[in-house]
Amino acid sequence: MMQLQLMMNCACVCLSVSIVMGVPSVKREVHSYLTDTLNSLMSELSPAEKEDCVIVVFIAETDQQYANSIAENLKRLFPVEIQAGLIEIISPSVNFYPDFSHLKESFGDPKERVRWRTKQNLDYCFLMMYAQSKGTYYVQQPSEEWMILEFSQLGFIGEARQCASAY
Repeated sequence: MMQLQLMMNCACVCLSVSIVMGVPSVKREVHSYLTDTLNSLMSELSPAEKEDCVIVVFIAETDQQYANSIAENLKRLFPVEIQAGLIEIISPSVNFYPDFSHLKESFGDPKERVRWRTKQNLDYCFLMMYAQSKGTYYVQQPSEEWMILEFSQLGFIGEARQCASAY
């Protein structure tokens, strides 16, 4: 059974905004761009846009201590936005992910790449399932910096979809 963990309590639960922005984040060895991404969104969104969107930060890690430290840091940096319901922070329970040691190798990829790709797919499913009832459109915003932004017919990368038709 999938279990969702909402990391912060919000004053409001945002239903029916126009845009839900999903921001998945995983533990990085060198530098996390999560706060940079959120600062950029906060500075570029107009007050009207902030009223009509929700940003769902998905901490895609089962290490609860790490997830809690990220959530606490975001709570310290964005208290008004979290309290207003503009930013929501979620993380999976420890039991969400399957045992990755029994995955079949595919596409000629090594086991570690298969594990990474499988986890990434589950992460995106988790985030999209959480976001689907919150708004009309869903946009997935990676927490890394963008060098080039282009739209593709391959997969969901660069696509904006109506939530009702995306699932």
